[in-house]
Amino acid sequence: MTKEETDDTNSVRRTYSWDEVGRILSKSEGADSKIERLKMKTDTSGNTGGIKRITPFADPADYKITWNDWPYGSLEADVKHLIVWLKKHLESDSETGRLLEPERQVVQNFVDQMFLASMTERGLAKDNLRWYKNGFDLQSVNAIDHFHILVKGVQDVLLKQWTGEEEPVV
Repeated sequence: MTKEETDDTNSVRRTYSWDEVGRILSKSEGADSKIERLKMKTDTSGNTGGIKRITPFADPADYKITWNDWPYGSLEADVKHLIVWLKKHLESDSETGRLLEPERQVVQNFVDQMFLASMTERGLAKDNLRWYKNGFDLQSVNAIDHFHILVKGVQDVLLKQWTGEEEPVV
């Protein structure tokens, strides 16, 4: 995903009015309950405990794919928003929180293998997938490293395969 695409995607969040943000936040889980639900506790280095493999994405126990608990209301109905939560901290710019290039490529490789490969096997175009990691200024949960996946036109069976859950009713 290019910087322009990331900026365009992030601008969706900025379109909420202050009152809408307040309503959404009052209904959403706080960071502490999110961490508890994911069973991922962070240490002082930003990593969460119990890392199986130091290489990001090398062990499925070191990441979790979930539905986004704070969905963007302005997305088309066939666009689904997932989150990939990581036990391993990804190196990012200390001022902005944006991924550094080596880590960006690691994430891209994971996205290609985990999501894109199964999508293209089913005839979906590469353009039906977008991913981004928010900078510090837009992170609602910054205690656990995570990035966002947006997919378009993906069958429910594949979404359940990735998340292990049916799509929640929001």
